[in-house]
Amino acid sequence: MTNKPKPTTVRPILASRLYVPETDVQHSMLERFRHHWEEVRYEHVLDDEGEQVLTKQGTPKVDPVMIPHTIESVREILTGQAVDWIGLPRGDISIIEPLLHNVIDLRSIAPLGFRLQMGQHVLDDDRWPPQDECVDQWCRAGSGLVLGQTGSGKTIVGIGAVIRMGLQTLILSKRGEGEAHWEEEFREHTNIDQLEEQLGRRLIGPY
Repeated sequence: MTNKPKPTTVRPILASRLYVPETDVQHSMLERFRHHWEEVRYEHVLDDEGEQVLTKQGTPKVDPVMIPHTIESVREILTGQAVDWIGLPRGDISIIEPLLHNVIDLRSIAPLGFRLQMGQHVLDDDRWPPQDECVDQWCRAGSGLVLGQTGSGKTIVGIGAVIRMGLQTLILSKRGEGEAHWEEEFREHTNIDQLEEQLGRRLIGPY
């Protein structure tokens, strides 16, 4: 029996619009997925809109061995459907982890959906130019920590980053007063005039 050649170097792509239920990912299949990608077949895989992303026989619409480095190339190897996403099963993190340093993260983040603006009183304040420069540095770096003394305007810098990125943002606070502080700052320093609190419930375990 001839041994199948191992796939060439592949950079997995993460996407927010494709998921595989964890119960459908077996360890034996995951081992084949790691070493012989072309053998893996997952069925009943749907995207967030309920559309099937595998053929009825469970054959992937994308040959995983050929996963390229750009989403434009992904479109070229999809069969009969032009989409802008592709994803991989969650599987066993301990097995997938060695591949993560090569992951291309193309997961989308939802836009705000409205135009958030900083108040004119902030823009006219003498403290705003250095704060705005801090926002510039943070955006150029893509991430980072904002350090400053109490009253130096860290919250304003955070709001400025939200405005600059224009994306839905999750703000975490370990104390209730922190939540109230952010809400008050958004009301006072932006054009938001309506805020509401939404409570949810935990749907899944650790990911």
